[in-house]
Amino acid sequence: MSQSSDKVVFGIDILPSSSPASTREPHYALVILKNGEVYDKNPNVALRRIIRLAWEYRPAIIGVDNIYELGENERSIVKVISLLPPETSVVQVNVDEDKVSKLWEKAKEASLISEYSKFPPLKTAYLVAKLADMGYGLKIRVFEEKTKIIISKGRSFGSGGMSQGRYQRHIRGLILQAVKKIKEALDEHGLDYDMVVRKSESGYDGAVFIVYAPREKLYGIVSTMKGHDIRVIIKPVYRERIEFETVKKKPVKRKPLIVGIDPGIYTGIAILDLDGNVLEVFSGKNIDRHSIIRKIEEYGKPLIIASDVSPPPDTLEKLSTTFNAKLYVPSQSLSQSEKEDLVKTYLQRIKCNISVTDSHQRDALAAAIHALRFFKQKFEQIDSYLKKLELDLDVDKIRIDVVKGATIASAIEKEIYRKLSHELKQKHVEEKVRPKRKTKETNVESLLVEVEKLEKEKALLKEKLRKARNEIHELRKQLEIYHKQTNVQIRAIREIQSLSEEVRRLSEELKKVEKENLELRENIRKLEMMLREVSKGTYSVAKTATTLTLTSLSKLERDYGKLENYDMVYIVNPAFAQEEAVERLFKENILAVLVEKPSREFKSLLESKAIPVIELNEVKDYVIKIGEIVFFKEELKEEAKARKEALRKLMIEKTRIDLEKIIREYRSERWGISL
Repeated sequence: MSQSSDKVVFGIDILPSSSPASTREPHYALVILKNGEVYDKNPNVALRRIIRLAWEYRPAIIGVDNIYELGENERSIVKVISLLPPETSVVQVNVDEDKVSKLWEKAKEASLISEYSKFPPLKTAYLVAKLADMGYGLKIRVFEEKTKIIISKGRSFGSGGMSQGRYQRHIRGLILQAVKKIKEALDEHGLDYDMVVRKSESGYDGAVFIVYAPREKLYGIVSTMKGHDIRVIIKPVYRERIEFETVKKKPVKRKPLIVGIDPGIYTGIAILDLDGNVLEVFSGKNIDRHSIIRKIEEYGKPLIIASDVSPPPDTLEKLSTTFNAKLYVPSQSLSQSEKEDLVKTYLQRIKCNISVTDSHQRDALAAAIHALRFFKQKFEQIDSYLKKLELDLDVDKIRIDVVKGATIASAIEKEIYRKLSHELKQKHVEEKVRPKRKTKETNVESLLVEVEKLEKEKALLKEKLRKARNEIHELRKQLEIYHKQTNVQIRAIREIQSLSEEVRRLSEELKKVEKENLELRENIRKLEMMLREVSKGTYSVAKTATTLTLTSLSKLERDYGKLENYDMVYIVNPAFAQEEAVERLFKENILAVLVEKPSREFKSLLESKAIPVIELNEVKDYVIKIGEIVFFKEELKEEAKARKEALRKLMIEKTRIDLEKIIREYRSERWGISL
């Protein structure tokens, strides 16, 4: 293995008889340089051996002259690069930001060869290694600048009793502790991240961190773990496609957008332009912040990030900061019915054929529409204002300034100033590119002409600016008058909207109350009927407890009186049974326990104490249940007695068998007698 002070570079070239698209493993010529000198070479090496040698030598660079020599497509190339050491870069040596050159052209430029000839694979591998070592080419990027940390349970939960439940709570608690520890470590080192968790009553079922930093930056901060109880997996996030690292994108003018986002495990995103056109609505699982940013930037730059809830999620605050966008938050969270009505009405009005396929898309679109409605009046005022001006101004720039807090008048003045500055800069550029005069006299004469021309243009622009300012002043006065007239109307409209919403909310509450009232009346009617039956002796009332615990039995005795011999007890939630409570029922000689859908452990524990467990659906003809009160006919007691007697005999028989077994074992141990 190389020393840390040595620079190791691999150069490879695929053999003519090999192909990444073949079912057979490709073979390559390999040259290894150490500090610029040939350290080793091999004319025929399998891909698997190159990967193994890469881990042995830890090269800084592996050079190629065609990235598709590593794989037939981007997915297979990414797979190969992912198997290399994280500190090793793959470089295509004959690429720069402008073009792809022939390998011999780059080798000649680097003075490695004097003229072109057809090189054998080993010579090509040498040239590739030397060019990579000299800094030629561009690095291949297959990883995002982000890393995924996954915390999950070590094994799946199976079926089991109370001990299984305790184990599940223990694991969830461990996952919760691991999540807190990782979060503290990331916060302490100032790393940006998003976190998604699956919560449960006793902790977390799992969690995923998306850390916006490469994998190597997490060394020493977070470690992997593959234990029996929980696992922590750290892995880099692959790009959707491979890229060359230093390629620069040309700047383009990006359209201002209104973007509604509903973040979570499933994220919904809706993109509108400032005219209210719906450009895109989509959703997906585990979409991280960088993916959201890339998707939005396909359509433009967000001017407004909109939320449907108040306060907004942290993700939206981070995104608004990233885009330097206005974060729109409603005064109160939008209800489900509001969002459904908002989306349905809006799509019908603009006759848009985009379909909203799930609640996350609906919530995101509702947030964007709500934000658009909030700013729409301002946008309409801007359009009305600009119609009065015979100036070619950029309406989007004015809208952007107004959304960010400027008044309409000051935003228009700012755009006029930008236009003036642009024209002056253009003239300045034209001045610079004009050819120099051949003589001093000609140069002075032309300068005087230019000065005179510029003075005239300056006077003309001043006059235009004066007229524009006067017009802006007049329009401001008109706007103030208009505001005074419309403020009262706006307040009235808002009050009407608020009252309408309150009426709608109260109507919904009234419907709920009326439904509950009907149910209560029906229960009262049934209870009155059953009280008459109880007074006749036709029915009796079972004593009700929420769960089979000592606490619930104490409440039962406060509500119904002390437990007595041959009482019938109804348990509302028969999921589990406390052994002390079962012992208490056995001690009081309870006749039977009535339940609905008991667990296997619950039923087994009671019947081991000769307490019958009777399911209500088995004895429908003998019981009537109203709420959590159970009435039963006296005939049911006879059925319960028969079951209790059968269970008692089983218990006695089991006790006898156990006793005989103990006696046999004792005799065997004491006297060596085998029976």
